[in-house]
Amino acid sequence: MKLLRLHIALFICLCWVGLPVQTSFAQPAEASTKLAAFELKDQFGGRVSRDDFKDSIVIVIGGNRSVSAASEHIGMEIKRSFLDNELLKDHLVVSQKGQSFAIRSTVGKAKSLQKTPIRIIPVADVAGVPSPLRWLVRQSMSSENDSPVLLDWEGHFTTDLGFEKDEVNILLFSPGGNLRFQHSGRTIQLDQLKQIAAITESLIGSMAFQNNTSGYER
Repeated sequence: MKLLRLHIALFICLCWVGLPVQTSFAQPAEASTKLAAFELKDQFGGRVSRDDFKDSIVIVIGGNRSVSAASEHIGMEIKRSFLDNELLKDHLVVSQKGQSFAIRSTVGKAKSLQKTPIRIIPVADVAGVPSPLRWLVRQSMSSENDSPVLLDWEGHFTTDLGFEKDEVNILLFSPGGNLRFQHSGRTIQLDQLKQIAAITESLIGSMAFQNNTSGYER
């Protein structure tokens, strides 16, 4: 019986892979320049919302299934550039294996040291995946990705942020949720990595100044 269910699931999965993905929501006239309220789950079942990244510098990286490998590679390049930076590596919050973004112990440590956390958030645009197949996607991603990835089943989050189809999308938001950098493509160049680092350093400096003064606007 178990073998029969597996064969049926694989048959459905193969049929779906060969079909074009269609979504029912309309494209917005303009992409949002703010990281608005949202609530998504990662592949481990952890429920994540905008509040989990409050007062953090957020870098959203993601796209659809056609760019999953490129998205992971670009995320690793950005992470590596931060770890090579003496200032940024002390602010970078790295999720542990199998740990949800909602677990904020490392963020709490950063806050206790009055450091602005940097969160790199992978997002998978999985809109159009039939509901019966979602468990297969979650299971596959859980086995292939140790770090959490937010799953946008309805496509609202990625659409609101103006994700380009079949491209890796990179968006950097200030702790106040304002968009400071945006790029789409399947590769990332050294000058773009330097630009992301420079913007992040500037935001950290602004937050440090704000922590020591009153009335400073982010």
